[in-house]
Amino acid sequence: MACIKKLKEDIGLLKKLFPSGHDLVRVTEATVDEINVTLILPNGEAARICANIAQNYPRVAAIWCSEYEEEELGHILQQLSDEKENVHILMQIHQLIVQYFAFLCIPIPGELEQLISPRHIVEEMDEGQGSDISNEDEREQQQPSEEESVAEEEDDEEYEEEDEDENDGMIYDISEFDSNNEPTTSSARDVFPEAEQETLDKLNILARADRVANRPQLGSTSASDRLMKELKDCYRSIGYKSGLYSLSIIDENLYEWEVKVHAVDSDSPLAQDLIKLKERDEDAALIFRASFKEDYPMSPPFVHVKAPHIENGYVMSGGALCMELLTPSGWSSAYSMDAVITQIGCTLVKGKARIGFDVTPSYTQAKAQSSWSGLVKFHNKSGWYTPPKSDG
Repeated sequence: MACIKKLKEDIGLLKKLFPSGHDLVRVTEATVDEINVTLILPNGEAARICANIAQNYPRVAAIWCSEYEEEELGHILQQLSDEKENVHILMQIHQLIVQYFAFLCIPIPGELEQLISPRHIVEEMDEGQGSDISNEDEREQQQPSEEESVAEEEDDEEYEEEDEDENDGMIYDISEFDSNNEPTTSSARDVFPEAEQETLDKLNILARADRVANRPQLGSTSASDRLMKELKDCYRSIGYKSGLYSLSIIDENLYEWEVKVHAVDSDSPLAQDLIKLKERDEDAALIFRASFKEDYPMSPPFVHVKAPHIENGYVMSGGALCMELLTPSGWSSAYSMDAVITQIGCTLVKGKARIGFDVTPSYTQAKAQSSWSGLVKFHNKSGWYTPPKSDG
């Protein structure tokens, strides 16, 4: 089968990029049934991870497991196993490394970019959509007879117009609501804390109201669906649940987020500054604004600091962040917002960020956008500098 051939090619690429002697990621054993990956952690331990590939791959994701007991890793592996869209093994390994390394504040290996080239993904998606049936007679048997087709059309005729009206222009998962616009109580539905569920419900209701009233809708269907998924994933994440960060939607606009980072590496000067800041205001945090375009996740979010005033930490004068991850050249559509938020905290610490207590923050989105545009132009010409491992 073509999908088996493609899977073998992907395995070959994995072994080439991450051999047994790689510093951070090692593909120790890989077959069409099972792929074993070892992550080398900062404490010297090795997290051995196994992906069991099902017979109907790439229609379904691999089943991920690990004997290394760590809560965040377990959460990521469960997400990968439950994934319905990004099921391809190269994309999933890319997501695993990005999210877990961001959590651990480990530099992402440069080889990772080669895992998710558009050619790899498009080819694999095409192969996953076909039928496994190769015999033409068997295919004919799968087709309904002319009489059956006519009967089905008659049965569906009276509902057809209603279904088209109901689904046309859908942005969010309106199936979560009944005919009275009230959330359903299906057991299959995710259960979030009251405040978070209220936010999700409100966004869905607003989207439905705009559609019914034939009002222009924000962004695009694909971007809105992805942002709703990212929002839910953030609510489920360990970082959010443990209070490392929080987020809210600005003016009920799914494309504008306010993110508050409440904690960073406890051994860093920035952590001590945060403690001092919270002595003045217990609700104080590092506040960022994330703005998304209608082609998200193909383009990165624009993230800038709102408050407090931050010195160093790769924060530019206008509040933009000097991070390759947040530029078109360094961005990947596989990156999750939970990983991005975690990586921002790590970047501030690595850049020796400090809070300017005596400086009133004057960050604006316009200033940040201007400095970010200059940053992108500069690095497009000169490239990005990767510090040696001895610098952290």
